[in-house]
Amino acid sequence: MAKKEITTKGIVIREVMMGEADKLLTVLTPELGKITVRCRGVRTLKSHRFAAAQLYIYSDMILSEKDGLYSLSEAEPIESFFDIRLRLEAIACCEYFADLVNTVTVEGEGDAEIMRLFLNSLYALAYRRELSVRLVKAVFEARLSVLLGFMPDLTACASCQKEEAAFVDVAGGEVLCRDCALSSSGSFDGRERLLLPVNGAVVSLFSYVATCEAKRIFAFSAEDDSLEMFYRLTERYLLYYIDKKPDTLTFLLSVL
Repeated sequence: MAKKEITTKGIVIREVMMGEADKLLTVLTPELGKITVRCRGVRTLKSHRFAAAQLYIYSDMILSEKDGLYSLSEAEPIESFFDIRLRLEAIACCEYFADLVNTVTVEGEGDAEIMRLFLNSLYALAYRRELSVRLVKAVFEARLSVLLGFMPDLTACASCQKEEAAFVDVAGGEVLCRDCALSSSGSFDGRERLLLPVNGAVVSLFSYVATCEAKRIFAFSAEDDSLEMFYRLTERYLLYYIDKKPDTLTFLLSVL
């Protein structure tokens, strides 16, 4: 079969060194999804593809494909997110996001929304200094949970239907009022419960992040006590459903 030329946009989320000058890149694209791309000679400064073959560089790419194998023919960087590299906590958070994306995406299956979330979050880490790294992390975790199909039912208490949420039952993906949470036994409807405290502001914040336009995902304000609840909720919620704690999270938490 003859080689096919493909034009796409892509961002590098993982790299493996090969030989003296080559790399094997994991690239996230909107149409092709996550793909593995062989890049020959890109570790030399003379290579015109050197910049585009670096981690977390977003580029216009021309790929050569044959029998499902991709190689990088040409590339022109669009955005480097350079300022992420100026703060240890920002680069650690970026590595965590890339680890999560690599974990939850499937080779060859496009997911433009996850890619958009990743790009928007990297932009926030690089250029929105008024946003804390912890806040960007929590928003990314909440939105990714929803994109993966794990949106909790936040409308009312799952037991009595009161609109007074006091806890999120992580295992059930629903909220409980205080009375129902305290009166229930250690399991709920046959499931082990994992209850995390919330208030109305946290419920509203999660709902906003879950449903807003992608470009407005960081356009909100909240009180500090509600944000602390939100931070704890989003991490526990996402990790429960993907059933994995990335090593990159351990390092991130050590520097935050």
